[in-house]
Amino acid sequence: MTTAKRILCIGASKHIGHHILEYLAPEPQKYQLFVLARTPAEKIESFEGKENVTFVQGDAKDEATVGKVINSEMQGRVDYVLITVGGTIVFNNYYMPCFSDLTLCGTVAQALITAIRDLPSPPVVIGLSSTGILSTRDLLPWPLKPLYRTILHKPHVDKIDMENAISAYPADKWILVRGALYTDGKRTGKYRVGETEVGYTISRRDVADFIIRDCIEGDGKWLGKRPVVVY
Repeated sequence: MTTAKRILCIGASKHIGHHILEYLAPEPQKYQLFVLARTPAEKIESFEGKENVTFVQGDAKDEATVGKVINSEMQGRVDYVLITVGGTIVFNNYYMPCFSDLTLCGTVAQALITAIRDLPSPPVVIGLSSTGILSTRDLLPWPLKPLYRTILHKPHVDKIDMENAISAYPADKWILVRGALYTDGKRTGKYRVGETEVGYTISRRDVADFIIRDCIEGDGKWLGKRPVVVY
């Protein structure tokens, strides 16, 4: 009998993390899902199998809260941790778009790495990042560069902090997924993946598909790497 994979999802109240829950929750015999989110469970949009998910309301930026979920709720047995948090777009006093929390990703990643570092069997950490940062900065299509250098610059600094925290973890225990510009398109299962791929967009549902198919259920080829997912 195959043992169910035990997965902690941080940032699964919406977008890519939520899509991962939608795809995995109907199969409780294969996946035991735990969610740490600031949003109460009853306010998270329903999906098939939601009753199979253990929801814990709390702040993932707080190391003590993360540690309690891992050591109490999950009894120290964690196979994968997914970090899919990201700031929310808001408008400032000049009606210009900006992001609500510019230290969220880095702080969450650091709290998590500290909380799991001494586990007897450390989990694989999968962090959701973005194209246009570090080694992929020069791979952006020219029409996207103004957007990435202005509105997305500060949140991408936060993503770099997240990548730095996670990549300091043992190399065989992390994957940093860099998606192109995220859209709300359908799950097609048809996309390109590589460390130097160039493209404009990728749907959040297809990023969720990649994380499940290649990172959770894959052969380990992306461990210690930064796969770029694009159309």
